Amino acid sequence: MSRLMIGVGVGVVAVVLLIAVLVPVLLLTGGEDIGIAVLPATSIVVNNKKDLSKYVEPLNKLHEEYMKKTTENADVYSVCQPSQTKLDDKHCIFKMAWLQATCKMENDWGYEANHSQPCVILRPSKVGDWKPEPYKLKDELPESMPQKLKDEIEVQSYRVFPEGQKLDEVVWVSCEGEAEEDKKNIGEMTVSPWHGFPLYYFPYQPSPHYLQPLIGLSFSKLPSGVEVSVLCRIWTVDTDPDKNPLRFNIKVD
Repeated sequence: MSRLMIGVGVGVVAVVLLIAVLVPVLLLTGGEDIGIAVLPATSIVVNNKKDLSKYVEPLNKLHEEYMKKTTENADVYSVCQPSQTKLDDKHCIFKMAWLQATCKMENDWGYEANHSQPCVILRPSKVGDWKPEPYKLKDELPESMPQKLKDEIEVQSYRVFPEGQKLDEVVWVSCEGEAEEDKKNIGEMTVSPWHGFPLYYFPYQPSPHYLQPLIGLSFSKLPSGVEVSVLCRIWTVDTDPDKNPLRFNIKVD
């Protein structure tokens, strides 16, 4: 056997061994692509003269999927509580009604029935078997975290832990204008039901009954004709918020 063939054989074995080591690690951690997905699109233009069904229909489909699962299989779900681990025989429910403060199917998600308040929905993306490590104390929150999110974290955590430094166990999510001009033009952004994804929805479960947590964002008072770039980031101890952020654009004509 030639040295070339031996070398190739050794190289193949090395690659196979490397894959065997790396693939389980990537699956367990969710890889390096842990992030946020957005519906209905990453580029949204709301115009009274255009067909907006391409924005409404994906949100309707998501709504129907969640409603069907939770009504046809109600006995497999429970309402989980902050700092609670999932029960072995139950799945944590996510009720679409929890988005009603910002996003409603009844008004076409703010697109066709009410053009002034378009809605987008966020959900975790490519998390694999990731078990997030949340911030547990106020003093742990990084300086780079937007102050507005810090204020919301304090309010949300106070409902659960009215005394002391302890925080609710959440994969926190910040959304803001990407550049200074975007921050000025983003208008009013309403968030529901939480400013993050509660820890009890993790890790992802390969079950037809599993429901991802959702966040609804509703935009109002956007300046006409101005495209606004929105930047959303995940905040946990074990992730870099700037490594895989979500960017999407929204414009109202």
